[in-house]
Amino acid sequence: MQFVSRDLDVFRFEFDLVSASKELANNFECSVLQDIRESGANDREYLRWVMVATDKDKPIGYCYFRHHIQNSHTYIGHIYVDDTLRGQGIALKLLNMSLDFIFSVLPNVVKISFRSEEHNESRLVRQFLHRASQQKKRDKYFSIEAFVNDRCIELDT
Repeated sequence: MQFVSRDLDVFRFEFDLVSASKELANNFECSVLQDIRESGANDREYLRWVMVATDKDKPIGYCYFRHHIQNSHTYIGHIYVDDTLRGQGIALKLLNMSLDFIFSVLPNVVKISFRSEEHNESRLVRQFLHRASQQKKRDKYFSIEAFVNDRCIELDT
């Protein structure tokens, strides 16, 4: 299994999602591409990125996020892992890769939104809050506003 990062357009060009998994392709179409259409997230105003988990060069999971360049708001839009591979920490790895990118490359004032279909106690939500709190402790100039399911969360510092 490998983990790679790709610009959204490169990801769409490089990987044939339908041949990898119809469910993955459908989730990508219904979640990511629908989000892009509804939000108007074009490549002039946004960085649009996909962290990808692959097995034998076929995608088995991804984490999509977009960063609005002007207002420095990052939205972690969708994490998907193939049904048969869930529970192995792949989603956590994809989330951590996304946060590594956000914390190391993007400006040090960032508003991060994380939406989960699960309740607030999911492992992904806990990991997101832990990583955001750690970053805030490590770099006092890093300003993070964390939102989970549209609710602002106070980070431990």
